[in-house]
Amino acid sequence: MTTTTRRAPGPRTLLASALALLTCTLGAAAQEPVIVTGDELVGHDEWHSELTLYAWGKSVDGTSNGTDIDLDFWDDLLDLLEGAFMISYEGGQGRLLTFAAYEYTKIGDNGNISGTINVPISDRPGAPTLPADVNVRADVTDTQHMFEAGAGYVVYDGDSFDLALHGGVRYYDFEVRLKFDRLTVTLPPPIGERELDNRKLTSEDQWWQPFVGARFSSDLGKRWRLRGRADYGYWGSSKYDNNETWMAELMLDWRFNEWGAVTLGYRYSEIDYDNGSTSSPFTYDMTEEGPLLGLIIHF
Repeated sequence: MTTTTRRAPGPRTLLASALALLTCTLGAAAQEPVIVTGDELVGHDEWHSELTLYAWGKSVDGTSNGTDIDLDFWDDLLDLLEGAFMISYEGGQGRLLTFAAYEYTKIGDNGNISGTINVPISDRPGAPTLPADVNVRADVTDTQHMFEAGAGYVVYDGDSFDLALHGGVRYYDFEVRLKFDRLTVTLPPPIGERELDNRKLTSEDQWWQPFVGARFSSDLGKRWRLRGRADYGYWGSSKYDNNETWMAELMLDWRFNEWGAVTLGYRYSEIDYDNGSTSSPFTYDMTEEGPLLGLIIHF
């Protein structure tokens, strides 16, 4: 049997290899075509589009159905997050812009839950409910869906800065579920004490909301772009006691090649909703904010 012993490369060999690798990298970079970003969606005769997949490390603070909620993403929400998926689309031609987005978030936890829940007065399907103050150990699941779609028009198209006005509509679908093994509550006379065993209580609502706002895009160089948007949403239907939102975000994009870019930014939103119902009340008065990180695909 013949055994071959290989010597580890010495410092000079490693240095020569590193210099060769660096030379090849710089040579490839010198031959790489210059990418001029600008605002890719504005000022083109043909339709231009971009799709963004991103994550939102949001923290939430406020109340929902009378229960105080204060979750910081790094301290609390990261441990509670069961699923999150966000995607947005933007397209443009000339001065016309269109956009759409979908956001999904699911938060789960278990522990002692304090608040007011609506308890059915009997086991009959569709039985009336009465509010009851409880403090119970339960599993909690909060699932949120948000869709938005809209269009905009560029009112200022400069060499490196563009400003557009936009409007659209959002659709919210929120659901909060409480699951517990056994719960005893006391309801007003003549019902009295009522025991719920292995129950799931669901509080949910869906609503529409139109919004208007503005957005900008600024070219910061061959590969960098700064963009942002802000809008206000409101629906004054007599069906709701309140239906109002504020939203703003600021993003910095780095274009790494012709088809893609990395984006990093921050989003802030306020949602104040009350469906005004006495039989199935649902309220959500919350501030949601945090950093955004995403991948932009241009096509």
